[in-house]
Amino acid sequence: MAEKLSVDLASVNGFSLDLRDLAANFSSNGSNQLSGLLLPHGASGLAATLNPALERLHGTLSSAQQRDIDIVNNLLTGLSTVADTYRATDDANANSLAAQTAALQGNAEISGGSAPAGITRYSGLQLPTLPTVEDERFVIRQVVTSAIDLISAYDDPWSRVIGIKPAADYLTQLVSDWEALRAIGKRIGFLGINDFVTAQNLSGGTGWLRAVWTGSAAESFGSTAGGLAQSVGARSNGLEAVAKIVEKGGALLERLVYNQAIGISGAITKPIEALGFTMPLGVWALRLKDPMDGSAKAQIQSAVDSLRQTAESTKTAITTTIDQISKALDYSPGQAAPTNGAADFEIPAKVVVDMGTLRYGFGNNVWFESIIGSIT
Repeated sequence: MAEKLSVDLASVNGFSLDLRDLAANFSSNGSNQLSGLLLPHGASGLAATLNPALERLHGTLSSAQQRDIDIVNNLLTGLSTVADTYRATDDANANSLAAQTAALQGNAEISGGSAPAGITRYSGLQLPTLPTVEDERFVIRQVVTSAIDLISAYDDPWSRVIGIKPAADYLTQLVSDWEALRAIGKRIGFLGINDFVTAQNLSGGTGWLRAVWTGSAAESFGSTAGGLAQSVGARSNGLEAVAKIVEKGGALLERLVYNQAIGISGAITKPIEALGFTMPLGVWALRLKDPMDGSAKAQIQSAVDSLRQTAESTKTAITTTIDQISKALDYSPGQAAPTNGAADFEIPAKVVVDMGTLRYGFGNNVWFESIIGSIT
């Protein structure tokens, strides 16, 4: 029994053009966003620990997009075969009919051949040009570097007396362009949008074409195109989740790193009055092992303990956030989308310190000054 089938060649021809445009748009948008998926050259310290995960995601998505384009190209080949087959069938039928007509009329000049099928495009096709995400203005690196310059002289003496090196232990690993993470998060989000639009184009266009095309070839085409639309759509959801984590986590890291730099440098340079002297905590802390007035010693020890506790807490928050971002970046198509609670990336208030001129000395005599505001 012959298979019952029908096809509108104009729609097949039109959707072939749609698929070509869809693939070109998908590839162009994807390449544009993928090109900015890595940290800036020279990333170091804790930020650089994210590079392996970013490189894996870049490779995973590049390969996935190429596979998708290959499938679309195979669909195009299938449509071309369908069009050629039906044209050949139509031409054969037309030639046969023309020959019979000519014989009946005694006119050998009547020729067959089907009329051009024409082109009918899918009207719901979307081909957006997604914007290029520009990097934010990098300022955090300078804040951290300036803070290190301001307090690094205390590292060795503090290490001998207190057991910590404020700059080396808490700031050196933070020198990086942390703002880049938010931009990367936005690019991942646009990759998700690119996938969403492509999935909608495939799903809607295939449904439109199947309405005028029946038969086993149509069913095979619909199954392949529908499966591709489903997988690309699922990846869109996954990338949307990854993007939110990277962008929100990046914003949190900016604040945490800023607070660490300003908080530590502000605490060490904070003027403390004791025994008639006004000196920065960095100097007073070196006297903790010496005989000293009880109340003055307690004040200084309390300030040192507070600095250490806050610095350790912020350090833990930074490494925890980096770990959360790294886990999200390990996403691969087919996996469940990563999730995080709203409170995971709650941004703390900015640390507030005296940004004016800090004066130190004895009584009313100023021996030296410091301006912490200069590091911002």
